[in-house]
Amino acid sequence: MKRLIAVLTLVVLTFASTPASAQWGAMTGIHSIDISVSDSTVWIVGTDNTVYSLPKQNIGTGSFTPAVGDVKAVRIGVSQDNVVYIVSVDQGVYRYSGVGWLRLGSQTAIDVCANVNGPSIIGTDNKIYLWTGGEWKGFSDTYKGTRISDTNDGRIVIVGMDGSIFDSTGGNWGRLKDMKGQDIAVFGQTVWIVGQDNSIYYYQGVWSQYDGGQAQAISASQGTPYVIGRDNKPYVGQAGAR
Repeated sequence: MKRLIAVLTLVVLTFASTPASAQWGAMTGIHSIDISVSDSTVWIVGTDNTVYSLPKQNIGTGSFTPAVGDVKAVRIGVSQDNVVYIVSVDQGVYRYSGVGWLRLGSQTAIDVCANVNGPSIIGTDNKIYLWTGGEWKGFSDTYKGTRISDTNDGRIVIVGMDGSIFDSTGGNWGRLKDMKGQDIAVFGQTVWIVGQDNSIYYYQGVWSQYDGGQAQAISASQGTPYVIGRDNKPYVGQAGAR
């Protein structure tokens, strides 16, 4: 039987260093270092480097449960259709089978994201690689970064080496000016980042600040940000906060 980890309660509150006006739902009980969200499920990497999941429909009433297997993670990326990939503590890239972890080639990485076509990574050489089904293929020799996210249509966004945000929309790389970040997510046409000041910003032609909150990691699903706060707890943005 799967071990249940701390019942979650959904509360509207402010999190570490958050202005009092910000409204967030706190998923309490699990201290975390990374987060990624599919259409159906919230996935996190705990501070113990274990991967945990919680169905979205159970936020507020359910419990995070640990994934099966003994591979420990530092980063996580999940496709919209709920296929899970991680960067392990020894920088390998793995896919979750539901009963364990399968390593994808010998390439090492510092970050991973995923769409319905498979995962993309930032390698330990800071280059971008895409999984072709049997091997890792380099995506760009020009653009390097520290964090990555993508969409089902092949759009890739990265945090560059100096924190600048780069976007490959239409196969043409460009910088999203006037903002630097430390983590990034993209869903649909909206790019989300944790800024260098730990505030949360989104891009829809221009940069705007989300209504309060400070974070260290971010994901997005169906127009909603999900973050790991500076207190190492997972939060979900509430309707009307933007």
